[in-house]
Amino acid sequence: MKTLLKKIVPESLFLVLVKLRDDVNYFKLVVAKSNKITAYFSLLWSRLYLNEHFAFLRGAYDYESRLRHGKRNLYFIRRNVHRIEKGLTMIPRRQVFALRFILETVEAFKFLSDDSGRIKTSEYNWAKTVLDEYFDVTDSDHEQYLKAQSLYRSLSTSFDSKVEGPVEYKNEIEIDKYLSLKLLCENRKSVRWFKTKKVSKNLINKALEVALLSPSSCNRQPFKFYIISDPELAREVAKVPAGTVGWSENVQCIAVLVGDLKAFSNIANRHSIYVDGTLAVMPFVLALEAQGLSSCIINWADNHDREKKMCQLIGLSDSEKVVLSIAIGHAVDEVLVPYSKRKSIKEISEFIE
Repeated sequence: MKTLLKKIVPESLFLVLVKLRDDVNYFKLVVAKSNKITAYFSLLWSRLYLNEHFAFLRGAYDYESRLRHGKRNLYFIRRNVHRIEKGLTMIPRRQVFALRFILETVEAFKFLSDDSGRIKTSEYNWAKTVLDEYFDVTDSDHEQYLKAQSLYRSLSTSFDSKVEGPVEYKNEIEIDKYLSLKLLCENRKSVRWFKTKKVSKNLINKALEVALLSPSSCNRQPFKFYIISDPELAREVAKVPAGTVGWSENVQCIAVLVGDLKAFSNIANRHSIYVDGTLAVMPFVLALEAQGLSSCIINWADNHDREKKMCQLIGLSDSEKVVLSIAIGHAVDEVLVPYSKRKSIKEISEFIE
């Protein structure tokens, strides 16, 4: 429409129409921001909200449908095996854990091989190694546990290649172009156990220098790293995201990546805070690793109460949204980390020639 108008109307009139459009959009924002009721009606002004929500509903339906109808759900098995693997690396390790989801995990594991036992996915060896160790080191008379154990032992399982399970973490690295970058990426692990040793502000600043080299849409860089170096406050902040139960108490330093929506007026750009922010995260944690600091990127599941708590702890404005957080510190000696089986190149790429 905009291109057509530029062709058929005088430029002076076109500029007037553009100004009118901008004024109308601004008026919509003035009305919508008043309260939650007017904000709700603003959903009618843009299909972007509906499109995004519809895509989510389709994905959520597929996820749940696969579980309910006995079909393979690799996202489900990857998540649960990783949860079990984290339990195996906990310090101290509990006698039994994962009771709420061990049975459904074993049931999902069945679909990683076909009726003849032939391996069908790259997750198989990793899942089998983790489940083997889980049932070797845990014991319980809980009904769910006994059912899962019985089902697992009844499966015809075998390894197709090397064993893949928790590995020992060591921060030893040399840097030199591609091979060194690959080695650095291989060496970086999600470490959750840290020494009570102060994290150098200078080292973090050097890592931030590298993070700032990451690409950003229109060079907006609509994000900010809040670095909490006070151990007591860092532990409080580490408790806010989901997934830190059991290890947040030993966090010495944490960075909270926050996106700022003040950088945009067009709703179509609202995801740039996540895209640009996370583009900066990977070089940041790699730079930490290269300097002898370990880290763990902590997912941020959007939740009103958690968001409110985080805002109170670090003083965020109404236009700032938490993207993720990163625990930072010096890894304890001889710490175990999850193996976290990665997908193959074939699984995550497709060449269109």
